[in-house]
Amino acid sequence: ARQVLPGKLYVYPPLQEKIPFTQVTEEDLACVMTILESFAVKKPCVATNVGNCYGLIYGEDDDLGAAGIVAPVMNINAISDAILALAGDPEMRAEMGEIGYARLMRKYKIEYMTEKYLSVYRQLADKARLAYPEEGREGT
Repeated sequence: ARQVLPGKLYVYPPLQEKIPFTQVTEEDLACVMTILESFAVKKPCVATNVGNCYGLIYGEDDDLGAAGIVAPVMNINAISDAILALAGDPEMRAEMGEIGYARLMRKYKIEYMTEKYLSVYRQLADKARLAYPEEGREGT
């Protein structure tokens, strides 16, 4: 059976161990989900600096470390150097893959995301001076 992850990364389970890292060098923002999917299977990522790729790879509010390498958009030399660095260092790939997985589990689990959205909705309701439904009520 094929494991289909949301977004653009489709990982056939027997191949998960054979894929050393992912490369996301697109110029659009759809690549962010691919990075998270890469982290879900403990693979580091080479990405270009679009959207929040930098924050995902290097962390925004944690000290976990790098979960891959970010290169400037359209900089073929920097992208090639990043690919070669990961390709040539299995220990670094394994460490970065673990960091990515830890970052995903710490910050992007459904419970965390739900709480973040609820927090934004509460803040917006407060600013608009609207009553916000109590916790535990249907629809919250």
